[in-house]
Amino acid sequence: MSIDIFYAIVDFYGLQCLQAVAVPNVDAFSPSQNRWLRDFESYQATYQHKLARAIYDYLALICFGEARHAKNRASHYVDGLPTCSERSTQYDRAAQYNPQQFLPVLEELFNIATWESGYGGTSWARIARAAQMYGTVPDAVFIDHCVDLSHNNSLCFNKEEADIFTLRWAAGYKTMLDRKARWAPTSFIDEYVNNFSYAMYSLLVRAQRLGLINNNIPQIEITNDADEWEYEPIKWGSREVGEIIHHGETCYVCGETVLPNQAYEVQGETVCSYCYRDLGYCDYCEEVVLGDVTYVDGHGYVCDDCLPEVEKEKEEEENNAEEEEEDFEYETVDVDEGRV
Repeated sequence: MSIDIFYAIVDFYGLQCLQAVAVPNVDAFSPSQNRWLRDFESYQATYQHKLARAIYDYLALICFGEARHAKNRASHYVDGLPTCSERSTQYDRAAQYNPQQFLPVLEELFNIATWESGYGGTSWARIARAAQMYGTVPDAVFIDHCVDLSHNNSLCFNKEEADIFTLRWAAGYKTMLDRKARWAPTSFIDEYVNNFSYAMYSLLVRAQRLGLINNNIPQIEITNDADEWEYEPIKWGSREVGEIIHHGETCYVCGETVLPNQAYEVQGETVCSYCYRDLGYCDYCEEVVLGDVTYVDGHGYVCDDCLPEVEKEKEEEENNAEEEEEDFEYETVDVDEGRV
């Protein structure tokens, strides 16, 4: 079952806020407060580990999915990486591969390739690099680093085909991240208490009753089921992708890299889509040409290759016109002198 990333991160930061305002107040000689502390630390560690692994799997999947566009929309691609047209199919195949091997390759691909606008690029390189942090830093640090990652069009958690997260309320999610960064922990708890999961809410109520926090926790009906989410980590395979291959060409006109789906062949040369629009068109051979075109009266615009032939035809037309004029005989008519 996919989980709404908004509720998942609300709980994550709620636990951090509770850690900041309640844990320091625990009396080492109070059995009830220490039971709360053990329960809190156990739940927080379990929750963060589950969430961190879900985010890792998700980031690896979406990077693998985005890389499929490289064959048609980038100057480089990864040999051996599937290029399924459907993102969901690409995700299914991704599980056969080893993310520890393919993530560094994809980070390099996103960085070095020239990408069509809206695909790949440095924003995706940051996502691939972030995924590689998993297991090298504490779970909380990893989660906090990943929550605001974005790709070219939106927050990175909008790829619902991965079947791990959903992002139903992007604006509210961004607002929540901003408030966590600027607000005091007690203020964050007061604002989002209605969005906490049952487990998180229970810890809050207990902390209040034990005198560990000063927040006035209201009686509410819990709607966040984040604590009921049992994530089953992806069992990644061992297949590896190949090396990065350059398959872009150079534009004959501007010298820039031409993406495969934006290349035009003109007189045996590769031209990018931008330069192609500025090339001349020969009305005589009916082709787009690399060189200049000259306007010839009666023939339109003519390229340099066709110009000699057009001039020859034009000269022949003029000669024929002169000959016809010389051969023309005027017809004379006799008029009777007496006729009016």
